Parts: sequence; C-alpha cells; structure tokens
Amino acid sequence: MKKLALVVLLICAVIGVAYASPVRSTGVKDIQMGEMLTRAFDASQAQAEGYYVHNWSIVNQTFMTMDELAQMAQKMNSVLQIPNAQENKINGERQYVYQLYGRWDPSTEVSLALTTMNLQGQQPQTVLVIKIERDSNRVQDITQSVEKVKSTAAQIGVSPQISTCIKGFYNDRIDSMGRNQIIGRVFKAVNANEVEGIRSDSLVSVSGYSPLSKEYIKTNGKRMNLQVAVHYDAFQKKTRILVGSPIVTIEY
Repeated sequence: MKKLALVVLLICAVIGVAYASPVRSTGVKDIQMGEMLTRAFDASQAQAEGYYVHNWSIVNQTFMTMDELAQMAQKMNSVLQIPNAQENKINGERQYVYQLYGRWDPSTEVSLALTTMNLQGQQPQTVLVIKIERDSNRVQDITQSVEKVKSTAAQIGVSPQISTCIKGFYNDRIDSMGRNQIIGRVFKAVNANEVEGIRSDSLVSVSGYSPLSKEYIKTNGKRMNLQVAVHYDAFQKKTRILVGSPIVTIEY
C-alpha cells in the first residue's frame, strides 16, 4: 500500500511540474489535441503500439475525508465509465488516496485517483489523476479518450491538465540523420516550429509549437504543444518513437 501511495505522489509530482505553466487556449477554433497528435504520428510512418492520456488537476486546497473522495470519484465515474471498477483506499496520517481502476476493453487500462494531502508545512491540497493507457495499434480513439477525460473532470468543476502520447516503433536501427528526418516530417505535417531540442548519438527529442491546436503550455515564454522523441532500443532491436502533446510525460 505504501508503494502505491508513493507511485501516486510521484505521478502527481512529475505531471505537476510539466504543467507548472497551465494548458492554455489560443481562443481560435482549430483541431483537437488528439487529432493533431494522430496526424503528426501518421507522418512518422512508424508502426503504432498504443497511446497514453494522462490528466493531473488540482481539485481544491482542502484536506478531504475518505468518504468525500469516494463520493467525488463515483460521480466522475458516471462519465468515465470504468466497468466493474475495482476500488483501492490508502489511509495515511496526512494523506488519503481513493482510486477506481479497471479496463474499458482487453487493450485499455483506465484509472481515476484522488489524493488529498495535509503535509507538514504545506497548504492542504487535493489532486485528481486520470490515466488511460492503450496497448493496441488502433490509436484513432485517442481523440475520444481525451474528450472523455475532459468531460470527467468537468463533473467536479476541475480544469483538465492533459498530456497525450502515441508510441510506436520501426524494425530498423535508424541513425541520427534518419531520426532528424523523421522529426522533420512530423513537424511539417502539423505546421510546427521547433522550440527546443536534445540531440545525441542515441536520442533525438524535439519540442515545438503547432498553430493547428488551440491548446498549449508556455515554457521560457514560448508556446509548446508538441514533442517528438526517437531513440534506439538495443534490447528489443527497434527504433522507438513517442509523439506527445503538449509534451511527453512518460519515461523514454
């Protein structure tokens, strides 16, 4: 149980840092985040493996009871609709976690976790984490998953802070020039401009901004809503690619 609590807190910390600058809107009516991401991934010409949709949101600045967390989670699950959801509770001295988890189908894991904290020297806080993880080459459903998460957060009046990612691979080992060419195709497909990047012999990871999506974060005063990472997996002997929006928040 202590291990699960640590994992929940780690997820909150990592995604919270990623969204230190919140998701914003350009105010124009453009394509949705999931649609932009699908278009970008298609341009990579990689074989799809699955996708992630993660949400981290601050619910309030209150230390809630376990019963209050449970009631809130059940209300949200009326929209998220985890079938036969399993329940997990963690009771700590200064922290409670209430989690519902299960599968939409054999390929898709879904979880909803509310964590309330009253840590010494810090303001009380309750946060919401929603995760959808799909292991399938059918990634077209990512847009529906994003919208489902938004609707779920709206049930309790919370602003969603969503990160998405499509993962894939190539059966060949691709050199640094080839990796840069892949990223060039991806950026061109969604009219994106590079904001910052890391390039080495084993990894290319580039972040940018596409005007096609109305959602973005700001980093160092610049808009960002796309990240592409390509690296060689020596164990599997494959080149792997992650295409995320607004940034990739999973390990690579």
